Amino acid sequence: MAKAEKHYQPWPLEECREYFKLYMKSVRSKDLSVIQSELAEHFGRTRSAIGFKRREVVGVLTDGEEGIYTYGENMVKATNEAFANSGMSITTFRMLFE
Repeated sequence: MAKAEKHYQPWPLEECREYFKLYMKSVRSKDLSVIQSELAEHFGRTRSAIGFKRREVVGVLTDGEEGIYTYGENMVKATNEAFANSGMSITTFRMLFE
């Protein structure tokens, strides 16, 4: 299987923000596998990289106790922004990524 176009590139802050915008737009109406495929194509990344982002969000929200505890500064900032803008409780927001 070939690597995606941006496989080795870090996620810039604007791309992290766009990830949340697109993910939140689709998460309640589409299957996660469909969302992962669409986002992977949109961002030029693998489906696994998109799945990894979901686990990163859980890691950020739990201070690394669950999910993935290795995440970039841009993902931390974008997660906190998306959570603050969501108007949801942390539990509800987190459930969208589990």
